[in-house]
Amino acid sequence: MRTSVSGMAGVQTGRIAMRTLWNEGWSFLRLEVGTELSDALGREQDFVPVDIPHDWLIYDADRFYENGTGWYRKNFTWTGDGTKRLFLVFEGIYMDSAVYVNGHKAAEWKYGYSTFTVEITEHVRKGENQILVSACFQAPNSRWYSGAGIYRNVWMKETESICIPENGIYISTRRQREDFVLRVETAVDVPAVVPAGGEADRDSGGQEAYAVTHRLFYRKERCGPGGQVPGDRAFPCRTVR
Repeated sequence: MRTSVSGMAGVQTGRIAMRTLWNEGWSFLRLEVGTELSDALGREQDFVPVDIPHDWLIYDADRFYENGTGWYRKNFTWTGDGTKRLFLVFEGIYMDSAVYVNGHKAAEWKYGYSTFTVEITEHVRKGENQILVSACFQAPNSRWYSGAGIYRNVWMKETESICIPENGIYISTRRQREDFVLRVETAVDVPAVVPAGGEADRDSGGQEAYAVTHRLFYRKERCGPGGQVPGDRAFPCRTVR
């Protein structure tokens, strides 16, 4: 199964990111521990379709905790205009994983219980592309049954060149006398790579200043007789730069 990924149709570009669930179209092959990308590419005819989330350790209940490396493959077509950045967000892979894009290793992630994001912009080309993900399981490694493989959702995220990274907004509060202070911290990611299918801007070498604007709202409710709420509205509270 092949997936087509295009531009952000129907979305105001330059304002928000497009995040698409990417659980369909994957296939799987189980090999021995220590196998490499070339081994998986040499067995492409042996991959079988699977649904994500997926646990390959549970296939045979008589051989729980058997060591192995699971390989996942996904082909997709990129039809973007070369101005966007592309990221894969893996909510969970158990464990010791690596992500390859068109034969290039894009990332490694050893821990099996956390979400991680991989930028694939520089490795994606216009037209046909292939993602391969390896997950190596070697027992013992957990006190409980852990499973193995891509056991949570996968997302494709497409952003503008300058963007807010995944989980890049942090909100905290503290009390100050009779009031509360709300603090919003935001990371801004300025690219160091060429957008997918695009060309490097050789003239952009200087420093630029960027402003992040937070528009805060509070919700006001008016209760009628008997505690009923006839309606509520969101009122702008304050804009902070």
